[in-house]
Amino acid sequence: MFSTEIAVTIDQVNYAGHVGVDAYLAIVHEARMRWLKLHGLSELNLGDNIGYVITKASMRYKVQSFYGDVLIVECSCGNLQKKTVDFYYRVIKRDSGIVAAIGETTHAFFNFKLGNIANPPKEFVDKFIVK
Repeated sequence: MFSTEIAVTIDQVNYAGHVGVDAYLAIVHEARMRWLKLHGLSELNLGDNIGYVITKASMRYKVQSFYGDVLIVECSCGNLQKKTVDFYYRVIKRDSGIVAAIGETTHAFFNFKLGNIANPPKEFVDKFIVK
C-alpha cells in the first residue's frame, strides 16, 4: 500500500464550494502517478514498454472536502487478471481522520507501440502485487 498527502486546490472545488466526485477521481489519479513514479514507472511504461489504459472508474463520495483541506490518499493494487489490474483508493481528511471518498479503477495493460492489449509486465507485478 502507498499513501500520500494532497492539498485541495481551488480548481478542485465545484460551484457548491466543495470537492466534487470528478475532482476526487483527479486526486486519486495524482496519488497513483506518485506511486508509479516512486518505483521509476509511468502509465506509459510499467516495464517492458507496456503501459495501461483505464477501462473503468468508480468513486463513492462520503463527505465534503473544501479548499485547503489536506487529504491522505491511500492506494493499493490487486485483482490481477490476465490483461487487467485494479487499483483501490481511500481518501481521508487528515485533520479529522474521516473517510471522504473511496474508489476503484480498472486498468488494461497496453502496448502503445503496437496499439494492443498486453500481458502484465513482470516488473509491475513484482513491485505492486502483494503475494
